This record gives sequence, structure tokens and C-alpha cells, in this order.
Amino acid sequence: TSQPQDYAKRSSGKAVISRFIKNNITVGLGFGTTSHFFVRTLGQMLRDGVFSDLTCTATSNSTIAVATDVCIAITDVNHIGNIDITALPAAIFAKSCCGHVTAFILPYSYPH
Repeated sequence: TSQPQDYAKRSSGKAVISRFIKNNITVGLGFGTTSHFFVRTLGQMLRDGVFSDLTCTATSNSTIAVATDVCIAITDVNHIGNIDITALPAAIFAKSCCGHVTAFILPYSYPH
């Protein structure tokens, strides 16, 4: 991945975290390299004490490996009722107050 793409992915992950992640929610960590930037940033924020009570899950082995590497505890998806927010490549899906899924497109751009 090129430096501009890495910067865009990292920036997208930070924007999603600052806007949508809060304590006492369940977070699906997604898959792919964009989600891996999100997971690494989230792990740093957990270590820094920004968040203290998140339940995290993942279905991708590579994302589980990244999460484990940055000390994020993973809860088996089969032991979770509802997932409040899931980070996916190029999009974030959040459960709205009405129980519907709302899609948010991440600020992501490819260099030309």
C-alpha cells in the first residue's frame, strides 16, 4: 500500500473512532487493511485510557491477529447479542436508535 493510501486509511479510522466509538458498546472490528488501521488506532486509545469498556469482536483471522497484537481482547461473535458498530473497508455501519442499520461512507480517497 502506498503512503497516501496508508494516510487516508489511518485518517479514516481516526475519524470513525472520534465520531462513533464510545464506552459501553460492542464493536465489530471488520476486515482488510483499512480496518487494520482502525484496530491499531483503537488499541492505542484503549492503552491510553481513552476508552475503558468496549466489547470487541471479529470474524477475520487477520483482524483477530492485529487486535491481539495491540492488546484488544476479542469476544467470540457467538457470545454477543447485538453489535453496535462495525468497521468495514470504506464504510462504517452503525445501528440507529430505531434498530435500522445506517451506512456512513468514510472519507477515503485514492491517489490519481
